[in-house]
Amino acid sequence: MVQILQKLASAKTSFDAKKKEVAGTAYARYTTGAQSEANAASLYLTCLQMVQGRVPDLDGVTKQDVRDQQDRMKAVSEHNIDVPGRAALLQLQLQFLVFTMDAPATKER
Repeated sequence: MVQILQKLASAKTSFDAKKKEVAGTAYARYTTGAQSEANAASLYLTCLQMVQGRVPDLDGVTKQDVRDQQDRMKAVSEHNIDVPGRAALLQLQLQFLVFTMDAPATKER
């Protein structure tokens, strides 16, 4: 019983450390993305590619089909980024996200 509790405590410590690492990495990327419209658009496209790359193969689609679809989606996304104000909107959303992540540590409310 003691060994199980020690393993659980060890797992919790490991999980907490990993959680802080992931949050720190995300915060750094959000902060960088919020610095300019170009950075915000670049972060958006990077995230979009990451999400599309994680879609499971459920209907027997070949890897080439997936790559073709990703290329089409990237072209559409890049076109959408060029719409006036779109990158500025992404930058504003990232600035708000960084602000809300900073809020709990702020002394003044």
